[in-house]
Amino acid sequence: MRTFLGCAVLAFGAAAGPAPADNVLELRVGETRHMTVYIADNCKGKPPAWVNVKRKLPKSKIVTFSDGDLGPRRSDRCGGEVVGREIDATGMKPGKETLKVQSGKLTVIVR
Repeated sequence: MRTFLGCAVLAFGAAAGPAPADNVLELRVGETRHMTVYIADNCKGKPPAWVNVKRKLPKSKIVTFSDGDLGPRRSDRCGGEVVGREIDATGMKPGKETLKVQSGKLTVIVR
């Protein structure tokens, strides 16, 4: 019975979606990593231009943002995968921030 309950809890946890830790980006000072993908407001629209996305990005004291070109994003709102503008982050100084991006909140840790 204990094994069954353990399996049921694991299965339910997996079905519930990603853990909050999945919304964490860790990087070193000087390291650049993919952060998120911004998609068009209209699901069938063209991916937003970097100049437009750049204006929407939050202010940060520990990372700078750069254009990661175009890439795929899974979107529940759009019912599947769409092409969007990839955003990269480069660690500038050690610290931790929680940033609000198009996809929600993202905690960034620079070591």
